[in-house]
Amino acid sequence: MAAVGATVVTAAPAAAQQPVGVGPVPITFQMTDENGKWFNSGLNLFGSSSLAVAVLPRLGTDIAVPSIGGPVLPSDIGGFVGGVTGGLTDGLTEGLLGGLGGGGGSAPAPVPSGSTAPAPTGTVPAPAAPASGLGLGLGDVLGLEQTLAAVQGIGGSTPEAAGLALEAESLIGQLSDTVAGLPAGVPVNLAELPVGVDLQGVLDSLAEFAIEGPPVQVTFDVDPAVSEGIRNPIGLIAPAEAAGFPWMDAGGAFFGEKTILLTEPGLYAFTDSVAPYMLGAVVVDDPLTLGLDFGRSLLVNGKDAPVPSNADIIQRLVNAFFTITNPNNWQNFSATEEVAWNPIQPPAPILQYDAQGNPVLIPNLDAYYDQYFNYPRMLPALNQLPETPGVGEVWIATQMEDFAGKEKHGAITKIDAETWTIDRKIAGTDINMNNPHNMWTDENYEFLYANEWFDNETDVFDRETGETIRQIEVGPNPAHVMTRPDTDQLVVGINAGTDIVELAPGATEITRRIHVDPESGITPHPHAHWTSHDGKTVVAPNTMTDEA
Repeated sequence: MAAVGATVVTAAPAAAQQPVGVGPVPITFQMTDENGKWFNSGLNLFGSSSLAVAVLPRLGTDIAVPSIGGPVLPSDIGGFVGGVTGGLTDGLTEGLLGGLGGGGGSAPAPVPSGSTAPAPTGTVPAPAAPASGLGLGLGDVLGLEQTLAAVQGIGGSTPEAAGLALEAESLIGQLSDTVAGLPAGVPVNLAELPVGVDLQGVLDSLAEFAIEGPPVQVTFDVDPAVSEGIRNPIGLIAPAEAAGFPWMDAGGAFFGEKTILLTEPGLYAFTDSVAPYMLGAVVVDDPLTLGLDFGRSLLVNGKDAPVPSNADIIQRLVNAFFTITNPNNWQNFSATEEVAWNPIQPPAPILQYDAQGNPVLIPNLDAYYDQYFNYPRMLPALNQLPETPGVGEVWIATQMEDFAGKEKHGAITKIDAETWTIDRKIAGTDINMNNPHNMWTDENYEFLYANEWFDNETDVFDRETGETIRQIEVGPNPAHVMTRPDTDQLVVGINAGTDIVELAPGATEITRRIHVDPESGITPHPHAHWTSHDGKTVVAPNTMTDEA
């Protein structure tokens, strides 16, 4: 990982890597086909390559690398080591959150000084933290040194601010003493701490002497050398005042570059409208706030109004981000026994705001999410087969599966429904098959059709032997494939484009292209079409227009 300062780039060991872009030094996400590196910052933070942290430039401050990590929780040591070495609608948001668990509908109230955190209710007892959080005073892990450095910088460069800076230094010391005995996993409502109220008031006054500098520049690079399919990065989350959100272009997916400017401090998250589980994020941190600043209120793509930055939907999306973008956080089941699942979040201090506008400081995100989402949890052994035998075959696109002999991810898995056992794997090593997304067969069950969602081809396999028969280019990022009941022609949706494509039986040639929404002026990105029983009608949902 590289740490990017105002003028220099230096390499750092994996465990100390701090992904930073300091405006006007830009942040670049390279879009790739690689699992967990779909938005690749070229960095690695606790197993995720999709996060960057930027410092909001302020005159008089010189903060190049924000402090973003405290000590790792003892229960996470194993996973941590593996990690560092290793118009959308509500449907998108809920899809990202599905299976990851909710936090009960609203964020739990911060626990005032002297109280204790509620016990988790998960199936696995959470390890008890020491009374001081992690065996250290919270002042040691809250990143207070960054705020202190900013305060000292302003005081040293602006004589008129020197008195305020000295007052802020004293209050930072008092805050450190106040929070030192609190548990790391419990959010602290700074408005309930007299020293917190006083400190925030002084920091706000100091901000008047340290005006904001240029915005943070973020570039999305879609290079066919590492992304065989075109991509359409758009905004998922942004501060309520962010200009241009959600950065959706009528042209849709592309090869090339797209640059946006982040003008406000807070949490920014991005997704690809073609494959919406591809996620990237930037936290633009204000050095005159405590912890990493998520902003006061946040916009969520598909929601009509901003939500507080500590809202349940924000907690769930952030949790989903670190689960999805870190393959070490994915669930791994055993066929013989229950196993614990304990996804790791960065042990970083996070500043959020509640619905009343009160600043809420989360001392350690990992400790907090262990309680909020009841981690660790037990995953059941996968040894309970259906008692009733099935009929025929079940074909599954194991899209992210890795195979020796090929660079790209993905395979096709055949299940014998009578015995409920795996009968065959088709990895497509001879064609370097790239993320097969959806399959179909012909009327005689001779062929197996599969679309390469991260490329531009429909593949044809022998259903009995799994041998590759042919590939045919159909258009960017084909997602779903069906056949017409009346003619046995293939119907393929071009997810990153504009068309439904019709092919001759056996996918020997393209016979017709149908533009699904020629009047909208927007590349519609059709996905998950369905063909009627008589083959006369195809219904294609368009992910960019909220229409079908």
